[in-house]
Amino acid sequence: MDSAPYHPLYQYRKERRLTRQQLAHQIGCSTRTLARWEKGHYCPRLSFAVRASQVTGLAVDTLGGAAALSVDPSPAHAQIA
Repeated sequence: MDSAPYHPLYQYRKERRLTRQQLAHQIGCSTRTLARWEKGHYCPRLSFAVRASQVTGLAVDTLGGAAALSVDPSPAHAQIA
């Protein structure tokens, strides 16, 4: 039996008694995308994370947008001093 998702967007949506369709419309994504995001199956693009943050007031990093903000530590991106 699956447990309910614990993603901040899920909590936000449930506390405000919004459907996925309503919140997805406000954010500008599909209900399928929102469902995957809530369940942790999807890491949102930065643009979606920023838009969701604007709509909900939740911080981008709590929405999973921090991954999009992280720096790639690979040698190809390192600067030579």
